[in-house]
Amino acid sequence: MTIGERIREVRLSRPDKPSLEKFAERLGITKGSMSLIENGKNQPSDQTVRSICREYGIREEWIRTGTGQRETKEAEITDAVKKLFAAQPDGFKIALISALLKIDAAGKWDLLEEIYNSVAKELEDPENAKKP
Repeated sequence: MTIGERIREVRLSRPDKPSLEKFAERLGITKGSMSLIENGKNQPSDQTVRSICREYGIREEWIRTGTGQRETKEAEITDAVKKLFAAQPDGFKIALISALLKIDAAGKWDLLEEIYNSVAKELEDPENAKKP
């Protein structure tokens, strides 16, 4: 897989499946430039690669070489929290946000990591994750 194909994979794997134009716009380049990159006719600039990594939680090593984990741990945690959060009623969401705002930064990371581990365990084996 080429770097352009990996970049296309990042774009198309997003939940909102952004158009080439929207994806390029978010990275500060033109639709035409992004099309040339995805089709392997141009190589992305270092700035474009860094922008993709920053904006979409992707590891630079994976974008450049295809090796290692695709997403950063922070991106994995964020996605897991979004899945949990989406399933809750609005009143619960407001109360949760209020409680989270009262926690210091270190405590927030600990909490998010615990949520991530719980969700990851459930995704691996939903039946065992429900057992105490």
